[in-house]
Amino acid sequence: MTQTVNELRNEIRQAVGRYERIESTAFTKEALAALCTTLN
Repeated sequence: MTQTVNELRNEIRQAVGRYERIESTAFTKEALAALCTTLN
C-alpha cells in the first residue's frame, strides 16, 4: 500500500524528534467562511 504525503511527513517529523500531526492544519475556503459566519 502506498503511503500518503501526510504519512511520509509524519515519519520524517518523528525521525527528527518532532510530534506527529494528527490531521491537516490547512484551512479550506469553506472552513474559513464557516468561522467568519460564526464569529460575525
